[in-house]
Amino acid sequence: MLRQTHAVDAVTAVLTTIKNYATNHNGQSEAERAGLKPIV
Repeated sequence: MLRQTHAVDAVTAVLTTIKNYATNHNGQSEAERAGLKPIV
């Protein structure tokens, strides 16, 4: 059960990261406004 929970947490973390990335790149991100180039 523990392993399954960790797997779900990992997937959730990845999905959250993707969602945040998409949100930030829908317009200008804070980093871009600050003049920093996003790391690709």
